Amino acid sequence: MQSVKFYQVKDSTPAALEGVLPLLLGKVYQAGSKAVVQCHSSEQVQRLNELLWTHEATSFLPHGSKADGDLAGQPIALTDQADNPNNSTTVVRLAGTSEEMAATPVEHIIELFTSGDAQTFAARKRWLAYRDVAEEMAFFAQSEQGWQKRQ
Repeated sequence: MQSVKFYQVKDSTPAALEGVLPLLLGKVYQAGSKAVVQCHSSEQVQRLNELLWTHEATSFLPHGSKADGDLAGQPIALTDQADNPNNSTTVVRLAGTSEEMAATPVEHIIELFTSGDAQTFAARKRWLAYRDVAEEMAFFAQSEQGWQKRQ
């Protein structure tokens, strides 16, 4: 079964998008699943690598990137390629990733994007592409009250 979930971050800054990521990855990790985070650039991989080390003083999300060596055993892999280096069941696609990255075969896809016009337009395009192949789809928008599921 392939499920696809879209998460639209309220703020349109990259920092807002990257700030939500540790929360989503924490849920994937707590569920005992592996995740690959597909980034739009090597610079974003490096920023996220640093963020996941420092996002909370009391918790840790085990992760790595190609700069750290072999990713096969990592629960969370960060990449700027259309690959699945840790054979994960969940892929998190960040706004700005290439369309070829959408073809990565996994059980769960999380599309994370901001409310900017270009990112919203790209997400709508991907929604239409997934609609024909996904068994389950959901859309969540961030609000002052938290994540609201939209129809």
